[in-house]
Amino acid sequence: MSELSLESLKKGMLKLLKEDEEFRYAVAAYLGYHEILEKLKLHGKKIEEVIKKLNIIEKDVKSLKEDVSDLKEDVSSLKKDVAGLKQDVSNLKKDVKSLKGDVASLKQDVSSLKQDVSNLKQDVASLKEDVASLKEGQRSMMTMLERLSLSLEEEAREVVEYMLREKGFSIKLEPLVLEDVEFDLFGSDDEAVVIGEATVRLGVKQLVKADERMEKFLKIRREYASKKAIKVVYTMWVAQGVKEEAEKRGIWLIRSGREETTLPLASGSG
Repeated sequence: MSELSLESLKKGMLKLLKEDEEFRYAVAAYLGYHEILEKLKLHGKKIEEVIKKLNIIEKDVKSLKEDVSDLKEDVSSLKKDVAGLKQDVSNLKKDVKSLKGDVASLKQDVSSLKQDVSNLKQDVASLKEDVASLKEGQRSMMTMLERLSLSLEEEAREVVEYMLREKGFSIKLEPLVLEDVEFDLFGSDDEAVVIGEATVRLGVKQLVKADERMEKFLKIRREYASKKAIKVVYTMWVAQGVKEEAEKRGIWLIRSGREETTLPLASGSG
């Protein structure tokens, strides 16, 4: 096509566009549809990309839903754990309160025990003083008893010698101390032998033991077998039944210088 014809075509088309309204709309429609098709093609590609992104987002949303579900379960479990912890804390508070009460009670008990210990220490100190005083008193008492015993033995020898003289016997009495036996009162002459004990208090058992010792001695010592045996017990106080037992055993019982039984004279043990 020549330039003249192309130029003529352009002029003709421009004229038609100016003058022919129907032609003008037809051209406009053609141009618009083509542009739309191009745009649709472009948008189709974009829509495919969007769909791909939506698929990815859908997967992410599904994953997020699963994560949210897991988180809900975790939250539910945590709520239970928190509830349990709250109960534990509540119990611990109660235990602490109870322990505080126990500690307070123990403090009172310790304070009371300390006071008791202090009082006991004072009591022990007082008891130690009392014991020391008692020991001193015991020593004094033992000394007094020893002195009393010696003075009683001396008194017994003097009184019994005097009462024997009144009954016709002149026998000197002395204590007899041998390896295996001791007597507070002992003496003899050609006719009689005197053997006995001196004691502050006299009970039945003590009298029986004394008699057994005297009888045993007289049986063993044959030199006194032919003599009259005088068994005597001198005392300051006698228990019930002693006098009767002395009479039954043939013992001359003298209490504080007075005869409780008569003087029995028995021949020596044969």
